[in-house]
Amino acid sequence: MTVHRFGEVPMDNGQSRQRMRPWLEAKVQAGNIPGLSWIDQEKKIFKVPWKHGGKHDWSEGDSTIFKEWALHTGRYREGVDQADWPTWKTRFRCALNKLPDIQEMKEYNQLDGSEPFRAYKFLSKEELNQKKLGNNEYREVCTLTPTSNTQNPALPDIVPVEVKAAPQSQLPNFPSDLEDLELDPIKSDPNLLANTQLNHIITPANDIKEEPGDHGDVEMTELYAELSLTTRGPQQHLSPLQVPRRQEPQDHEMEILLRYCQQQVQIFHVRSPHGCRLFYDPERNDQMLLEPLKQELFGPDQFEQLEFPQCETTNPGQEEHTYKLLTALDRGMLLECHNGNIYATRKSRCVIFISTPAINNGEPFKLERNVKVQVYDSHGYFEPMLQRYLSGASKKPLSHFVIGFGQRIMSNNADHSGLLISAQVNHSRSQHRLNQVSCASPLSSSINISQSDDFDKLLKLVKDESNAQVMEISNGLSA
Repeated sequence: MTVHRFGEVPMDNGQSRQRMRPWLEAKVQAGNIPGLSWIDQEKKIFKVPWKHGGKHDWSEGDSTIFKEWALHTGRYREGVDQADWPTWKTRFRCALNKLPDIQEMKEYNQLDGSEPFRAYKFLSKEELNQKKLGNNEYREVCTLTPTSNTQNPALPDIVPVEVKAAPQSQLPNFPSDLEDLELDPIKSDPNLLANTQLNHIITPANDIKEEPGDHGDVEMTELYAELSLTTRGPQQHLSPLQVPRRQEPQDHEMEILLRYCQQQVQIFHVRSPHGCRLFYDPERNDQMLLEPLKQELFGPDQFEQLEFPQCETTNPGQEEHTYKLLTALDRGMLLECHNGNIYATRKSRCVIFISTPAINNGEPFKLERNVKVQVYDSHGYFEPMLQRYLSGASKKPLSHFVIGFGQRIMSNNADHSGLLISAQVNHSRSQHRLNQVSCASPLSSSINISQSDDFDKLLKLVKDESNAQVMEISNGLSA
């Protein structure tokens, strides 16, 4: 039996290696790797060079630390394996984020300029304990693991995979368009399954059913006697909150809800009549090109530029896979809305799937690259179906469609919380119309309200007495 010393971890070949923290701390202290150095040695804050591999002045020396880590972990064998600088960088960052005793110091990060870097801190035992106390309520949701095949990190155009129904105890294992990644089933919390959101419809108030109340053996006079309303001081009368009526959105407006796994990370309100571009490129390489090449690669300049946020999670598997998808979204996708019709154009290498009620009853389909496709029709689909819904002849129409990035989606109504990156795009005017008539359909279910019990009656007495005092004060002030 092989015995591994403290501070070492086993490797696939049966040998052991030094853990990342002591290994990295020694590298920082030695100071022989370009760009890897202390920012504040006393506070244990250091910087890691973070120059993008696509920069014209990038050299292998800018990413030496990533290669060193790949060599140390055995993921790269010099002279045997092909160099893969982007993957080394991703694995290094994921390994850092996985460690509880190394923390990114975002306020020190400098990702612009000629020598960009990220800042991190080696945490002391005391700082680590404080961090654990602050994370007691954290609950991991996504569990994803890479396969051993890392020889081909390229993103193929599409990998057709048949989707089978999953048992209720787990969410679907969505097929991935990443050839070298395999997504394990994403475990679901029973509480989440129990609280699955349904399409609740506010129903008319003229169909209210009352249930018998639970009347306990409570003497109303005894309870009311315990309340000394006369001891209350003058109270400010608060009128009901006046909520301003929202104006009807323009026909070209959209709302985009962006999700990473089960977390909603961004809401974009698109009000530009031209449309928007969804993309990921922190270094904005699109700004380095000139027309007409720039427009061919990224779309028109007048589109709103909406950037995907970083994936902030302590789950290294989710972060690594999400980052692979994001890097393939550097050219992005275009969304534009004209006369209530929404069109999508895929520019990116990342394969994009759409599920829209306006096409094939929501059956998902793949967007071809550089082809403008209509994905929502408010006048041809939404308005006619809305009228049928109001007459009781149809179910409620949808004011949105769903996008899956790099993974095939099931349907518009399916649970998409297992997708690494997904988006729901609402046509704002259709959503507004739906909100206006949501209580008018004859298909709406009845409202159920229980009869008042003794405590409800007591509360009514308190309200009546309080209102009487307010009126008395008001009359006194006006006299």
